[in-house]
Amino acid sequence: MSDIEQALAAHRNDALVPDAAVAAFLGPAREFALLSTGTGFAMSAADLADLVAVKERTLGSLASWFDRLIAMTEERRRNLVRYDRIGVISLGCDCASRAVLARWGLKKTASLGEKSGPFDLAVHPPEAIRDLVVGGFTDYMEPEQLAYDEAHAFCINRRYVASFNHEVGPAYAADGFAKLREIYSRRIDNFHAAVAAPAPLLLVAHVPHFIKLSPERVDCLRQVRDHLATRRSAATDLVIVQTVAPDQAPAAEQETDDFVLRAVPLPTADYVWHWPQCYMTAEGQAYERQLVSTVAVRLERLLSTASG
Repeated sequence: MSDIEQALAAHRNDALVPDAAVAAFLGPAREFALLSTGTGFAMSAADLADLVAVKERTLGSLASWFDRLIAMTEERRRNLVRYDRIGVISLGCDCASRAVLARWGLKKTASLGEKSGPFDLAVHPPEAIRDLVVGGFTDYMEPEQLAYDEAHAFCINRRYVASFNHEVGPAYAADGFAKLREIYSRRIDNFHAAVAAPAPLLLVAHVPHFIKLSPERVDCLRQVRDHLATRRSAATDLVIVQTVAPDQAPAAEQETDDFVLRAVPLPTADYVWHWPQCYMTAEGQAYERQLVSTVAVRLERLLSTASG
């Protein structure tokens, strides 16, 4: 049994406590019962038909929801084992390139030892990602470049137009941004350690629909790959996935031996990728599978180099 298989066998999801989860589902059901037995009373044939219809629709929706959760978990387990020998680094531009890949097992989670990098939990435009990586992050956390955005309650880097939207609250700005700087110092070290690892490496950038993806910005991300590839002996590939709004023209898709750009349309104009009510729908699953399949194809190519 490999190390990852042992880790999966020993893993327990402490966030899901079965008894508590069942109670959480039954709580609203108890309140629902009052609608027909207290607050109101079901008595007519039409009332009875309404109850039967609600039962069938609710159980059907719950069954579909759990079927998707179970299928996603099974695929996550398969992918974690299959791609264990390939390093995956998020290049931003937001945290979807980390979270969606972890959701489907293409990138390890923190509970399996994965350490966050500087682009995992923040928003950066492509030119900032290029400048930071090529420049070695030397001035990334200089206090004079940082500010606290009162309207959004998180810190920003004014020079690199970066938003640290997962570190919420004024505590991160206190004492010259000491807490934020300490966190990102670790994340930069984690990034350099991941790049230095001997395994084949896949860089993944997700460009959300609110960031315009010009040819120049595509080139910025390709320069990141080229810069890192010259410092590594193992293969280094890049995937760029552009999320496209319904009324948005996508960038031209591209593919070379070490790079691919794909556009994935949002299911709806109001789709929010990190809301379960969006990504757990059939449409949300289809959207994520397009993103995941693009990454998986490149992982397969890298896997062949690791096996060769």
